[in-house]
Amino acid sequence: MPPTARSSLFKFVDGSKKGSELNAPKGLAIIGEILYVADLNVVRKFDRKSGKAKGVIKVPNSVFLNDLSASPDGKTLYVSDSAVTIEAGNFAGTGTDAIYAIDVRRGSAVVLIEDQALHWPSGLLADDDGVWVVHSGANRLFHVNQEGGTGPATKLPKGGLDGIVKLGDGSFLISSWEASAIYRGFPGGEFKEVISEIPSPADIGLDAKRNTLLIPILQKSAVQFRTPAALGPARRPVVAAACSAGHDRTTRTCGGAAAGGAVYPVLGPTPAPAAITS
Repeated sequence: MPPTARSSLFKFVDGSKKGSELNAPKGLAIIGEILYVADLNVVRKFDRKSGKAKGVIKVPNSVFLNDLSASPDGKTLYVSDSAVTIEAGNFAGTGTDAIYAIDVRRGSAVVLIEDQALHWPSGLLADDDGVWVVHSGANRLFHVNQEGGTGPATKLPKGGLDGIVKLGDGSFLISSWEASAIYRGFPGGEFKEVISEIPSPADIGLDAKRNTLLIPILQKSAVQFRTPAALGPARRPVVAAACSAGHDRTTRTCGGAAAGGAVYPVLGPTPAPAAITS
């Protein structure tokens, strides 16, 4: 849909046609002239203009590929595996939760991090150092670097987290199924509800050209449009000092070890995630 259009409806890729297979498409990302689509246990490639199939990237051992996010340089594509199956209408975890890094040039995927403590990773947002992650099985935002190390997690008021975007002021917007809302805040700070009464808010998107937030309402097959500027300014948290990863990659020190800085567990103890009704 061009930035000048108000709305448009057409079938860009028809999964029922030969050569354009789609089973359960979810996350999307564009790098160059290719549209990448997370589809269960593979990432499919399509021409961004014609919709013609351009190949498949296999993601070995994946179960439920969810979101995609491309690094700013376009060399790496991150994909989350929520690793869930649907049993009796509810999601059930398999314990193989992971985030994969795809080498775009080679078209090959490797495990960036695999840990049941990821609790059904869903929304991703890549940056120069790695990727920000939220998960649908808990209520945390955290960062994974290019080596698979993780930083301290920021807790949100409620869980069932799905989509994540970053605004121009550096604040994040995160959708929550449990809260039926959109939260806003900075990593390490407090996240507050800024958009309420949004049932089943899925993977949100930001149209920078039109300054518009797109909120898919999954269970109603609808999309709601909001203007981020209407949310007002966000307050940045006070950061005392930078954090550094421990040598064993199981801890992370903030404030400097010599100065008695706090040591954080990589992901920290978390409760078993509650089932989320599909």
